[in-house]
Amino acid sequence: MAGTALRVLGSSHDFFRAAGVRSVRCLSTVHSLRERESIYECLPFLERDWEGYCGAEAYRFAQMQAWYHARISRVKGPVCELACGYGRLLVELARAGIEVHGTDVAPSRIQAARQHFDKEGLVNAHFHLCPMPNVPQGVKFGAIILAANAVGYLADSQRKRELFANIAGALADNGLLLMDHGRGSAVLRLLRCWPGLRGRLGKGDRRIRSSLQWSRSHNVIVETFFVREAGAPPRIYQDTFRFDRASVPLFRLKEAGFQ
Repeated sequence: MAGTALRVLGSSHDFFRAAGVRSVRCLSTVHSLRERESIYECLPFLERDWEGYCGAEAYRFAQMQAWYHARISRVKGPVCELACGYGRLLVELARAGIEVHGTDVAPSRIQAARQHFDKEGLVNAHFHLCPMPNVPQGVKFGAIILAANAVGYLADSQRKRELFANIAGALADNGLLLMDHGRGSAVLRLLRCWPGLRGRLGKGDRRIRSSLQWSRSHNVIVETFFVREAGAPPRIYQDTFRFDRASVPLFRLKEAGFQ
């Protein structure tokens, strides 16, 4: 689509590498993939609660937020974040009077986003239950955001092509796609040294620890979270990601008409 442009942040692992003690070995990585439960569905405010405990994570999010907001400040028209979670990246934009839209696949995350923005009286925020590669219809956006490696949730190459084509079609003339994308090779190197998350979630007794592993049989990176709460058995959650070489998404973006 002529008139669309791209700004690439780079590897978001620079922002999300967390403090911890040592990597936790996953007890059931491959066998539970078919039955995995996403931690983001069950704990919709996971990022907020973790950042409240770990100041370094809040700082890294502030870095990422500043990068996106500096570029969106020059954009005219509504802004949409795909896979927005509870909308933390959109709050300051909405406070500034920008019309914002957010999408997510998890109903609990969309509900959390609506509650979060309603509490602040931000009536210019709209949230859609809309799984990628779909994007909201009926609106032409000045900018669309794919933050925190969101594109990695799509494991299938064709679905990634559909995503970029749908984004191009949803952007206004001279609209921007702003994204960060973890490179597969960088993620694999990270697996050897990443200590995982470890600590308390919020002010309660809930504690979390996590690990990253590579599943050769599924050709995906598996992030496993162990959550313990006083008086309750531990829960295990898993999410999977697939990252491509940096040249692959750039080629797909050109296919979709990005300049």
